[in-house]
Amino acid sequence: MANEIVLLVDDDANFAELTRDILLQGEGVTDEVRLARDGVEAIEYLFHPERAATEMPGLVLLDLSMPRMDGFRMLSKMRAAEQTMFIPVVIVSSSVHPEDVRSAYGLGANGYLDKLSDEVPWDEMVRTTVRYWLGMNITPNSFAGQKDWISQARKSSSSYGGENWRRTPDLAKLRDLPREEAIRVAVLIYGWSAAEAAERVDTEQGRYTKDQEEPQGAQLQ
Repeated sequence: MANEIVLLVDDDANFAELTRDILLQGEGVTDEVRLARDGVEAIEYLFHPERAATEMPGLVLLDLSMPRMDGFRMLSKMRAAEQTMFIPVVIVSSSVHPEDVRSAYGLGANGYLDKLSDEVPWDEMVRTTVRYWLGMNITPNSFAGQKDWISQARKSSSSYGGENWRRTPDLAKLRDLPREEAIRVAVLIYGWSAAEAAERVDTEQGRYTKDQEEPQGAQLQ
């Protein structure tokens, strides 16, 4: 399995250090917490040319409001790149504005935590979140370090460990989504390349439009 590294991206140094201490205290829920002050530092870390797959974080905790590059832009860059598209990203923000939440999930966030929540103590919230994503959840990156793990998973229709590595595509679910969102969903869920996802989405949505128009023509007749 991949290293249990958490990348915490937040320009509030006190909050970041507090959260790191919470995650590492006692038995801890992670081996290591890396801190980045904004999206620029985080992107430089993630896309360092010498960064091995086993050195990539198993989870990114991402603030939204930061200088130079905010959380939205960073998340968009991560989801557009093959080496980071599957890394779980959980937003940690003091904003619970519906538009911020919707935008974060639309860009591919896996979760959204309220830093200032009065309902659940922050230490309990963040430890539970990290314990789930690193200790229970499985992503394609969980197999990092195994030889040719990406190419084998994508090129082979045979399954990983005896079962299909990718979900059977349910193209009908892509019909009503906006094109860009449908492509992003297809890449993340089905493991297609961006080009393959775009071609299949365009084909499916084109067929869907045609199918919808045909019954209307039949009624006019």
